[in-house]
Amino acid sequence: MNPIVDNRNRAGSTWLALSSPHPIDPFPRNRPDTVRAYLGKKVTLSTTDFHYVVGRLHSLDDDDLLVVQVGSEWVKLPRRNLATIQEADAALAEYVK
Repeated sequence: MNPIVDNRNRAGSTWLALSSPHPIDPFPRNRPDTVRAYLGKKVTLSTTDFHYVVGRLHSLDDDDLLVVQVGSEWVKLPRRNLATIQEADAALAEYVK
């Protein structure tokens, strides 16, 4: 008897058929509830394309846009491009890099 069995082409159910698919959250670290907790606070944002923003988070729009005030400028960032968000130190200068 051969101890090595190849089940790839075997008819019948496999573990894939037995497990039900579940939706994956595309933004696991930055759910809307998490982002809304920072509204009105000075935050540091990093984006998926390696940019950084330090400013005051003004709003999270219905179309998933974060609106951040950086000095006298307004920056809009789609939530899908947000890598991380955290509260910034009050002494940290506001900037867009």
